[in-house]
Amino acid sequence: MQDEYDYLCKLIVFGDSGVGKTTLEKYIYQVRESVRNEGKIEEKDIILDYGSRTSVVGVGFQWITVEVKGRKTKLQIWVYTDREHFFEMKGFLNGLRGASGALLLYDVTNASSLNKIPKWCEWIAEQCGKIPIALIGNKVDVEEQQVISKERGIEVQKSNNLSFFMEISTKTGENVIKMLEQIGELMLEVNSNHSYL
Repeated sequence: MQDEYDYLCKLIVFGDSGVGKTTLEKYIYQVRESVRNEGKIEEKDIILDYGSRTSVVGVGFQWITVEVKGRKTKLQIWVYTDREHFFEMKGFLNGLRGASGALLLYDVTNASSLNKIPKWCEWIAEQCGKIPIALIGNKVDVEEQQVISKERGIEVQKSNNLSFFMEISTKTGENVIKMLEQIGELMLEVNSNHSYL
């Protein structure tokens, strides 16, 4: 059964292999009544439609409906591979059309996972124009293995003029819903035309 919603926004997700993109998809898929209460979003506001599928080679697809400023906002979440040979494929590039925001994930336990952030930023700007982009540090559930500090994450966010920074755990769900709420608010603020994709 299709849920009702006020707005539909496309959210794209990039990051190196191993940063937790697939785990993010799995977490969203597994959201049920037991989902964590993050920020203003209550459990009743999280609506799971159905599972992940691949609509374009090299792209995972998921969606979730969240309450953003009193309006039900359906986020289409397109999770992209980091394998560069896909980037020249027409279908891969077409999937970026209509994106309203982006998440750039890195692994707080892997120092090199921050290296491509400037490249991702430039590439997204070329393909999508000016959209809100958030820098997201994943895997804070293994705090004893963290090698990238929160301060370093904020520094990279500011140096690349990104919209906000947040640390999350796609394994435990820590801050995941809060992250989706925050990027959802920015997408609604910045984009005056909310097309139904």
